[in-house]
Amino acid sequence: MNTLIPTYQSLFTRDLEVSFGASAGRALLADLEAATMATFGAVNGPTLARQLQTSSEVSDATLCFLMDRARSDQRLVSLILVALEPEITAVGKRIGRSWLNAERSTDLFLAASDVLKQPFRSRVTTAQLICTTARSASRHHIPRGVTIETIDPNFDGVDPSTLPQPANERAEILQEALASGTFTKEEVDLLVATRVNGVTLATYANQLGVKMTTLRMRRHRIEERLAAFIRSEEQR
Repeated sequence: MNTLIPTYQSLFTRDLEVSFGASAGRALLADLEAATMATFGAVNGPTLARQLQTSSEVSDATLCFLMDRARSDQRLVSLILVALEPEITAVGKRIGRSWLNAERSTDLFLAASDVLKQPFRSRVTTAQLICTTARSASRHHIPRGVTIETIDPNFDGVDPSTLPQPANERAEILQEALASGTFTKEEVDLLVATRVNGVTLATYANQLGVKMTTLRMRRHRIEERLAAFIRSEEQR
């Protein structure tokens, strides 16, 4: 039986609890207040996202501000997806119950990462673009009888050109990233296992006791930061 969108919302809410649940959440709220954006009495990222689910001129202004920041901070994508849950649910119902289930969380996250690079027009338009983009990326909506190229189940939307290609060079840059203090040992271990040693995401997620979709989003954000780290090192 398919699990509908509330499960997807809880998945990204848990992601927010990790990214913006404590001091990082307070720092985000402080940044919003410094920019004269409304925070609606929120105490962290998850509570802010829930407050932003109600559309108004004030909340939409805060949402637009966060969408702009999400272009450079992938952690905010989960916040945007939770905030847009009412609109995404409405669009999902029109698309069809058979598609919009918990398994589409990764498709939605990657689609939102792409859509948020565009100028904000409205909540509904943004939700429609996210769902349409996610649906087109879903293998489950390829018409029967159509032959397609096999999709790598470990693919997470990161441009391979942003990462060193030879395994030994990739391992070296990961060790440099760890030594810099920019990345935790757990983050580097994830990339070493799945990008250097060839461990599948499904296997590694099972070892950690987490869902593969959760781990895929986690790795996507780490590799976005790694790409930025590589660029900064090259400019030195």
